[in-house]
Parts: sequence; structure tokens; C-alpha cells
Amino acid sequence: AGEPRHFSPGAVTAPSLMGFLYLVTFGSLIGFTAYIYLLGATTPAKASTYAYVNPVVAVVLGWSVAGEPLTGRMLLAAAVILGGVALITLTNTRGPARRAAVTSSNRHRDVAGPVQVRDGSGETTGVRSTAASGLPLSDA
Repeated sequence: AGEPRHFSPGAVTAPSLMGFLYLVTFGSLIGFTAYIYLLGATTPAKASTYAYVNPVVAVVLGWSVAGEPLTGRMLLAAAVILGGVALITLTNTRGPARRAAVTSSNRHRDVAGPVQVRDGSGETTGVRSTAASGLPLSDA
């Protein structure tokens, strides 16, 4: 709040302008292009983990390149972040969306009467009825 009033374009140095252009180019354009690619190549949960890893990378680069302090609290936070990312990327991908896709692929039957509906893990999710003509199962 109030910072734009104190901004002077003449006070911008060449290194800070170069840093800004670097962040715009690599931090935004290339970063978001890679993110869009990942959304098509993997699950959204796995693609979104980049947002959690970026601060850890920034802290480590600040420590190694610029000599910024690295405290035990920061290391603990980094471990928690990386542990969460590991849980997301290493867990089984058969979540609710996968089970729903398996169940919906079994929505047409060639039998009349009650039919047990099972999810992807083989558990019964309910009993539905079909018409003898093989119409889709009712959602009731």
C-alpha cells in the first residue's frame, strides 16, 4: 500500500531490470508452459506439486548463491513440504475419480432385474436395476 508512489523508474538498476526480465521469462512463461504440459501428461495433483517445491528451491538457491541464512526451522519446513509432495506423487492413483470411471464404464447391462454395482476395488456400492433392453442403469 503506497509503494507505487515511491517508485522511480530512474532508480532501477541494470542488474535489477535483468533479474526482473529473467523472472518474467523463466519464472512465468517457461514455468507455466511446463505446468500446462504436465497437466496433460499426469494427474492435476501431481502437476500442482511444483507450487510446493518452488519455495524450497528458492530458499536453497538463496543460501547457496547469495549467502542467505538457512535455519533449522527452514530446513524442518522444507522437509515437511517435500514429504507432502512425496506422499502426493507416490500414492496409488486409484482415487475417487478413477473408481467413478470404472463404475461408469459398467453402466450398461444386458440383464433384467437387480444388479450389484461395484467400484474399481471390487466393493459393492449398491444395487441398481436395469431394463431388459440394456438401457443405462438408473441413478436412483
